Amino acid sequence: MATREHTGALDAAGESMELSLQVLDEATEDLFDAAADAAEEVEEAHPSALNTDIIDLRLARDHVLAQPSRPDAETADAFAGLDDAASAVVASHEKILASKAGPLLNRRLQVEEFARSIAGGVLLDFEWDRIVNGRGLGGSAGGLATWNAGHGGFSTITLSNSVAEHWPSAVMRALVAHEVGHAISAKCYEMFDWEDRDANEEWATAWAISQGHTADGNGVSLYGYPRQEIIDKAKTCR
Repeated sequence: MATREHTGALDAAGESMELSLQVLDEATEDLFDAAADAAEEVEEAHPSALNTDIIDLRLARDHVLAQPSRPDAETADAFAGLDDAASAVVASHEKILASKAGPLLNRRLQVEEFARSIAGGVLLDFEWDRIVNGRGLGGSAGGLATWNAGHGGFSTITLSNSVAEHWPSAVMRALVAHEVGHAISAKCYEMFDWEDRDANEEWATAWAISQGHTADGNGVSLYGYPRQEIIDKAKTCR
């Protein structure tokens, strides 16, 4: 009789332990999801943060989500890494905003917001200068863009101050669309000969046209009108 009672107590204890572990697993899963949501909120609230810092934050978030449901020392390290990455995003966002302070700040941010809205998720860093690509004075404007296909695509776009000064004219919107066309190559470089300079300019011009930008600044005046087949391909790159 005593043995049966002891066995029953052990069974009850085992069931209680299983229930506790189930609750722990669910709580841990909720914690991981909350951390991932928080990381996304940090990224969204700090769009001017450096691409590298945003990429690090995304990697740290993924590292947290990849942890086992039963927390261990590595889990704690993953959360610490996520916290450090989030702090870096906030810090670089604030530093970059400070570097752009001045009478053109609001228009620069409007330009950047427009570019990001059409970049198809490619991360964008922005640099501003008085003269870019030999243009920026006398009513002219200049732009440059570099891109990298890693981590879902990221790019640095450099614009002359005159783009912000004349924003949001159709010409400046077309110019920015052309530079975003270069940036979004990170996602669609297999659609054209990305190793050829002329092909890159044709692609960026075609992409701006595919977005509906027909004003001078879209690249046609400098690089000629792109082939229709490239425009058609560019329409599919979003």
